[in-house]
Amino acid sequence: MTKTNQRSFRVFKDVISSENVLEIAELIVCKETKNLIRFSGSFAAEIHARICKDIYCKNEPGYILSDNYDIVQTVALFLCEHFGEYLEDTYTTDRKGKDISIQYYCYKLITRMICGRYRDFMKSASMVEALNTQEQIAYEPSEEDYSVADEMMDKMKLTPYHREILNYRMAGMTLRKIAKLVNRSAGTVQSVITTIQGRYKKYLCEQ
Repeated sequence: MTKTNQRSFRVFKDVISSENVLEIAELIVCKETKNLIRFSGSFAAEIHARICKDIYCKNEPGYILSDNYDIVQTVALFLCEHFGEYLEDTYTTDRKGKDISIQYYCYKLITRMICGRYRDFMKSASMVEALNTQEQIAYEPSEEDYSVADEMMDKMKLTPYHREILNYRMAGMTLRKIAKLVNRSAGTVQSVITTIQGRYKKYLCEQ
């Protein structure tokens, strides 16, 4: 683990380039998955530990990367689109016109991926008892399934902000945890969830 001492967050101040993009991605993922332990507990802790092991052992002969390393690869691919820029440069703006930096967007990207995995994990855990008493049927979501879900959310007129909160809620997070992630009050988050519920009921009635 001596490689730990060779890594420095000072690279965050450098221009994003092909030479440092993977190192930056790995450090960003390590930092954010560690932060998410406060919200997702042991689930995020396990992902953080596996990613750290991947990073420090990936060059060892015969070592096989875990499935969690694709989070690093996703962030690296995003950063590849920003060669010549700095992490602190503005990538986009939120609905209130506040600047969102490249680095902060990476954190949001990681959080969404962790939430998606946590949601899948919880669904699997809740089905264990049923699978013990019923014949197990393998199911893989198809592109059509995702298209139907996207179409439904489009008809509900859910904004990216609505969808982000919906994803967190579906991942089993509390209002307080979601509020911290989106930098809003718990009351505001509850209001958004109520809005989503109302639009969903309206959508069902129109079908």
